[in-house]
Amino acid sequence: TGASAIGKSELALTLISILWLDYPIAHWALATHPIPDLADPHARHGDIARELMMLEQWGQWTSSVLVIAAVALIDKAGRRRAFSIALGCIITVLITYLLKDLFGRTRPYVLGDGHWIWGGPAKGFHNGAAWGSFPSAHTTGAFALSVGLSWFYPRGRALFMSLALITASQRILHSVHFLSDTVVGLMLAVLVTRGSL
Repeated sequence: TGASAIGKSELALTLISILWLDYPIAHWALATHPIPDLADPHARHGDIARELMMLEQWGQWTSSVLVIAAVALIDKAGRRRAFSIALGCIITVLITYLLKDLFGRTRPYVLGDGHWIWGGPAKGFHNGAAWGSFPSAHTTGAFALSVGLSWFYPRGRALFMSLALITASQRILHSVHFLSDTVVGLMLAVLVTRGSL
């Protein structure tokens, strides 16, 4: 019990530290716009910005369906593996959207300065995406897909996890998520997907 108490204390301190970092990181991203918005016709963006935007979609519906279909078609044991990966992704994303509505946290851009409000179910269930910051669905989807792929194809683990980390980082740099949204999304995806596998 001593070791588990230490582990729980460390986890709690880590989460508190991450929440403490939410404001300065979100404020910096809002003030500096480190990644140009592709929809902005006046923004200067080149190939790197376009590639990063494409990579941000790792773990979203279209990319997940394509990757899972590739597993089903290419691997000899593909159908069973594809089903397992898909199940982990679906369960993770369903839990994520339920938590988004229950917490009702504003996104970094809503207040314009990197602060946030926890609105709870009253805001989360009724006020749309602006109040659905916590946890990050892009991050949970990306890590759910990466964890599922890593489970069956461990040689590709570094690539899969790198793609998920790029997705999580992009969400913070685009001022649509806080650091804690992505960290909790990562933890949720790992726990749920590994549990389903």
